[in-house]
Parts: sequence; C-alpha cells; structure tokens
Amino acid sequence: MPSKKKLLLAVTRRNLEKRKLVKMKQITPMEPVLKYDLINCNDSIYQVKWDGIRILTYKENKDIYLTTRKGKDKTNVFPEIQELKQLSSTFVLDGEAIIIEEGFNDFSKILTRNQLKNKHQINIAIKEQPITYMVFDIIYLNGKWLSNLPYSERYKILTQEIEIKNLNHTKVCKNYDDGESLFKGTKLQKLEGVLEKDLKSKYTFTKSKYWKKYKHTNDIDAFVGGIYIKNNTISSLALGTKENGFLRYIGNVGVGLDNENIKEILSLANSLVSLESPFKNKKIKKHIFLKPNIKVNVEFMQWTPHKTMRSPVFRGIKKENV
Repeated sequence: MPSKKKLLLAVTRRNLEKRKLVKMKQITPMEPVLKYDLINCNDSIYQVKWDGIRILTYKENKDIYLTTRKGKDKTNVFPEIQELKQLSSTFVLDGEAIIIEEGFNDFSKILTRNQLKNKHQINIAIKEQPITYMVFDIIYLNGKWLSNLPYSERYKILTQEIEIKNLNHTKVCKNYDDGESLFKGTKLQKLEGVLEKDLKSKYTFTKSKYWKKYKHTNDIDAFVGGIYIKNNTISSLALGTKENGFLRYIGNVGVGLDNENIKEILSLANSLVSLESPFKNKKIKKHIFLKPNIKVNVEFMQWTPHKTMRSPVFRGIKKENV
C-alpha cells in the first residue's frame, strides 16, 4: 500500500499536469453563420453538418482534456476519445461527438450520453451507444498555433500529420467540392445539413461569415392551444395538431415571435380564452388556454422521440385567421 506522502505527490503531479491543459483550454470555438439558398463557390469546400455535441480536444503528452463550446469539462463523459493518447503529437482539435445508429445520426442519443455522470452508466453506454468523434479542424500542433493559417492548410495538416485514420472512434470530416449535391444528399439521409468553409479562412475563435451553415428544416401548420406569459407579454405559444377530435401537443414556440405577431395573436385570442386545456396527450401548466382556432405556421428541424418539434421557429399566422 502506497504511503500518504507518495499519494500526495501523485495527486499534486496530476493537478499540475491538468493545470497545463487548463492554460490551453480557454478557447472559444469558431462558429458558422446561418444562411439559406446554398450556391456552389470555387473558393469554398463543403462538409456534412453533423448533429451532435461540439467538442474541443486538448492533448499534451499522455493527457487528454475535452470541453464543450461553452467550456464544460467532458473528459470523463466521452472516454472513447481517449484513444487519441496513442498519437505522439501535442494538439488542439475541433470536432463533433455524434452517435450513428442504424445509419442514422441520432441527436437524442448523443444528448442522453452527454448528460451521463455515473461511471458505470458511461461504461455501459460505450458498449451500447458508442460515439464517433468527427474532427474538422486543428488549431494547435506541437507548440505552434495554427489559427492564422488558411483552412486549406489546417485541413492538410490535420489529414497528413495527425494519424487519425487508424483509430476506431475518431474520424476526419470529408471535404466536398459540390455543396449543392451534398445538400440534396444530406436531405435524403435525414442529416442536419451542410457547412461551407472558405478555403482561405483563418480560425477566428468567434462567429464568422467565412463559415456558413445550411440546415434542413420542416414546416407545419399548427393550432395555438395556449399562451405562456412572461414579463407581461407572450413568451411562447403552446401548439398542437388536431387528431381524432382533440389537440395533440407538439411543443412550444417562442423564437420568431415579434411585436406585430404578439399584438395580432392577442387580438384574436380575446374571444377564445378557455378554462380547460385543449391538449389531451400532455398536461400543460401556467398557460392561458385557448380554443384551438388560431392556425400558425412553424418551421422546425425534426421530430424528437417524444413527438415534439425540435428547434421550432414561428413563421407566421395563417391568413384564414385574419
């Protein structure tokens, strides 16, 4: 059994090693801006926009440290990425942790993995729902920051100097020249969308017009069954679809509502206030309930496993209400 002195030295050594990595980890990742109507550009490359958790990986000696875009420590949550210890270089990588199940990029599964804290549960998840770390950039290599290099050079370094190809859980994102075809293909495969990156773009550590994202979306006409009030105004609308004579709750939408929309909805809602919830499949609290007569259009990414809209955006009130 080791002495208390040896244990103290070991703990101190680990803390010092971690502190070195902490100095490197204060990075805000570069973010794309949302765009529509993708048109091919000769000065850009295109990549699949994977639907997962953004992960920055810091490697120094045999230490691997993982953080999210907001700096949360995920080192113990995704042990699969520890396979990067096999590589000899010191580096900072940028990528996305995803789960592919039956050929489908399952966002709900990676969300569940991301919330695990219990070591036993994580070990089970590694076997049942292993992650893939899709790397798309390298920011630091062997004592040199690469952020001022153009993306084309950083990608070349990533593919030629970091031997990721032999790893099980870590892959490099592929580059494509034809973004329009890639966008159509990712739509068919039910993927999130496409990223466009200027070949000359530096890594700016902020949101940049030189990186663009194009997302696949769905839209639906739904009925307002309730309004949620916050700070004396409408914060969100509880929406549903009419099925078998009742309203099935599909989620709340607040993004996209502006003052004009709110004013119009309030004027329509005055005569529709109800004491009972119109939703039969879910109990909704702290809402003012309405008879489901106001129809609105909403854009959203996809259906969640609970049959609610993911990332809904309010698009407008249907004309038949006016």
